[in-house]
Amino acid sequence: MENIFIDLTSKNNQYVCIESQGSWLFHRFGKRQIDNEELDFVVLKKYLKKQSPKQITLYSILGDPMEYSRILDLLHFCRRLDIVININTNGFSKKIEKTLAHNIEFCFKIYGYKDTLDIIIPNADNTLYNNLNLNFKCKPRIQYMLYQHNLHDVINVIDMCEEKGITLELHPGVCVYNDLNHIITQQGEWLYDIKGINEQDFTCLYKPYTDFTELKKIFKKYKKDDTHLIQSNEGYHLLKNYIKDTGLSINDVLLPNISCDEEYNYQDCISYKGHLFDSIEKMTIVSNSYIPDWLPDKFDTLNPYQRNIFNVLCEFANSDKETIESLL
Repeated sequence: MENIFIDLTSKNNQYVCIESQGSWLFHRFGKRQIDNEELDFVVLKKYLKKQSPKQITLYSILGDPMEYSRILDLLHFCRRLDIVININTNGFSKKIEKTLAHNIEFCFKIYGYKDTLDIIIPNADNTLYNNLNLNFKCKPRIQYMLYQHNLHDVINVIDMCEEKGITLELHPGVCVYNDLNHIITQQGEWLYDIKGINEQDFTCLYKPYTDFTELKKIFKKYKKDDTHLIQSNEGYHLLKNYIKDTGLSINDVLLPNISCDEEYNYQDCISYKGHLFDSIEKMTIVSNSYIPDWLPDKFDTLNPYQRNIFNVLCEFANSDKETIESLL
């Protein structure tokens, strides 16, 4: 086995409202009802010994890998077995400094930098900046998520990447509809809306940059936007479709016996509940559905996007739901 994507835990050290902690198909108002769960370390070790992967990628949907209670033990275990480790993180964990003895490639997913991080993550902790300045054995990568309000901050990120020898990738920030997203507190208070980059014709997305000449030419023209962030009329009309309610978890619902006909790239994956998947997309959908804030009759199956998600959930609900423990 070449590589396994492993979601170790649902625990997160930083609330980011536009990620799955606070936003899914039918949920917008505040932090979702996420229990802190994680993979059993003893079971995971047995599974990795049996499969002998060359590499594992630690990648969380609801949580952050660095919040796994046995993360340092896992790193030592993989080091003894010569398993290469990649870690995708939000960068806020104080445990990151304790990993510097290991040759790990970190990927930091960030939503802003000096001038703009607080817009998506109000009162963001300075730990992220401290961690980006650590002396890593293997130089990390940054995935910088682009929105209209943080384009001018790309130059600041480039300066830091040049100084530290960090690879930079630029990605469009996720939006929920018509190039818009909402910033909502854990308690469900709608603060303001942010805009995506659909109006921009960027050719520099998704590429790993270590030479920043091209990016500097593109982003030096962007200046700090002092426009006041507001609760837009469009945002209001989107949000009025959502209410705070309860629903079901995929583990507690009966669904039609339907298979997913969408083809995804094959990838061995393990969710934080130990379920096995053959693609990142399916693991992401099912991991979101663990949370009891949706109902089958909410789905608009005439909408291709929602229909595909519904079909993935149906396929999983009617499967054997194999886990790493069941294969030992």
